[in-house]
Amino acid sequence: MVSWFPTFGLAEPVDGDTATIVSAPRQAYMAIEGTITDAETGEPVEKGTVQIIGHTTGGIANKDGRYRIVVPVGRYLIKATHVGHYAQQAEIVPPTGEAPSTGLRSITRDFQLKPLVIDMGVRTVFTRAYDPAQKIIASAIAHKKDILSRVHDYTFNAYAKLVVRNGEKPDSQSIMLITETHVTSYWEQPDKYKEVITARKQSANLPAEGNLVAVGGLLNFNRNRLDLGPYSVVSPTATDAMDHYNYYLLDTVYLDDRAVFELEIEPKNEYDPLFKGKIQIVDSTFDVVMVDVGLSKGIRVPMVSDFRYFQHMAPIGGESWLPVQV
Repeated sequence: MVSWFPTFGLAEPVDGDTATIVSAPRQAYMAIEGTITDAETGEPVEKGTVQIIGHTTGGIANKDGRYRIVVPVGRYLIKATHVGHYAQQAEIVPPTGEAPSTGLRSITRDFQLKPLVIDMGVRTVFTRAYDPAQKIIASAIAHKKDILSRVHDYTFNAYAKLVVRNGEKPDSQSIMLITETHVTSYWEQPDKYKEVITARKQSANLPAEGNLVAVGGLLNFNRNRLDLGPYSVVSPTATDAMDHYNYYLLDTVYLDDRAVFELEIEPKNEYDPLFKGKIQIVDSTFDVVMVDVGLSKGIRVPMVSDFRYFQHMAPIGGESWLPVQV
């Protein structure tokens, strides 16, 4: 059984759409927080991953490079990683003295990640490479059975926030609805899923019983088909995916010295129910580790004109790449 606490996990939001990750109930907690920046430019590193080594707790930095993780009081070794940067570790020692009135001690640990530069020799660079992308996808398809067999079941705590805005009104008047929910979710092969709402909060114009916003399951892009409402959408790594998509290699970046291939996916028929956008696949194991996609013209979502779905994964338990941000 795999248990992990993703960045949409049991959480309290902080400014900038990041979240506080809580790993266990009814214990003395401390907060580990800080900023991840590029060591050369000083710019914030958005979507940098911070993970507690030896545990399944972690978080993702927001657009300002800020992260915040809440864990039981103790000594930890944490690791910050980001594609295209060297990883960095730090030891966290629990604070001493009395806890503040909030009951939550805070430790600040900033990371300055050095850019990962690898001498690749002299190469001809194309804007989009077709043939290499086909080979990468073929390898990902060949590894699907192994990837899907690694995880039999898992459970996670999640925090979900929904904000509905009226785009025709000024920012100060645009918010129509806000909901926040804490849930505990359970999944087991092949399709068993259960979700329990443990806490919820909503704006005054919505009764509590109307707030049923939750995670609703996680799309597994290693499967052959993904269900989106009435549509059965071909996954970019389905066994027959190459009959439905064109693939182009856009870039090769590195995460902890491991190559990560960034591919553009393009529907062969725009009117079939398919995805379009970008995915990242890690070398050697060929797990899908990032998805940033929209929908083809063959999928219609009521009242939504520009649908985007983003999923970022991180290695959990040393083997499996599981979503940490959706």
